[in-house]
Amino acid sequence: MKDRAFLVLATGAAIAAATAAFLPPMQAVAMLSGHTVPGGVAYVAGGLGKDPVDAIRSMQGGYNLRMTFARARTGGYLADIHVRIEDIHGNRVVAAMAPGLLFYARLPDATYRVLSTFGTQEQTRQGACQKFCV
Repeated sequence: MKDRAFLVLATGAAIAAATAAFLPPMQAVAMLSGHTVPGGVAYVAGGLGKDPVDAIRSMQGGYNLRMTFARARTGGYLADIHVRIEDIHGNRVVAAMAPGLLFYARLPDATYRVLSTFGTQEQTRQGACQKFCV
């Protein structure tokens, strides 16, 4: 049986876990994308390959939400995760694609809902972000 579940590991955060479908074989490409969306929320996503992973991890101190996408059963890393972050009123703060296993965001102090989608499955977690999201 193919492992169909995945897990979102949030460093320093209780916003963790998601579900999903089977990930097709990843191509050996290195991706890193950094953005600032209207409203001033900065995020970085990517991490296919050692150099991009190391580059993103070296920036972790500047972000209070840090997620790593991995299979729940095997711990194998995932990519192409849709991430949506909403404020407590349901307003979109960030909508992005994580092209690799890491997604870091710098969020103002508030309570947020994080929706992670892999394939056709979506999981939602809610937590407060101050210095770190909890």
